[in-house]
Amino acid sequence: MSFLRHYTDFFDNVSVARNTIWLLNQLASTDAWIFQKPDPKGIYPLHVVLQQECTPQHHTGKVIARELVKTLLQVHPQSARCLLHQRLPIHWAVEHNWPCHDLLLAVYPEALDAQDSTSELYPFQIAAAAASVSTRTTRTSTPCKQAENLSSASALDITFELLRANPTHVRPIPAKHHTGVRAEA
Repeated sequence: MSFLRHYTDFFDNVSVARNTIWLLNQLASTDAWIFQKPDPKGIYPLHVVLQQECTPQHHTGKVIARELVKTLLQVHPQSARCLLHQRLPIHWAVEHNWPCHDLLLAVYPEALDAQDSTSELYPFQIAAAAASVSTRTTRTSTPCKQAENLSSASALDITFELLRANPTHVRPIPAKHHTGVRAEA
């Protein structure tokens, strides 16, 4: 799966991606054990994929990214529960812009209640932070400004979806934390 590191346009090259996913599906149907066994460091294929930044520029690339994760989860759904560096796959996925949070939560809904051990944030907070960083970077002029704007909107959508799936982590700010600033005319 290290091919994702070397081919940044993997998600936008439909032919290569389609053939790769077909090959993975064939391998999964004949030798599923390959996807169910971690490497000597305890890393599953799902971990390898989600540790990489997901960089599709178009809708088709996002569909390909989802299909890749869907294939890995179908073969080994338990990998959504396995920690890598004390982090769940949902934390990696949300941080690295993978459009698959719903797929991960379908097999492990309890992940919504899990704080990331690195940042101590819940998945919805990681998505909100990703939206904030993306929004800050889009204020400057870059060649990929449109793609970054889509990424920011996507991160906000993911934040909302994760909050809606489990609103119990949203709490009102205690009155002592309000600044008491009033708007005067």
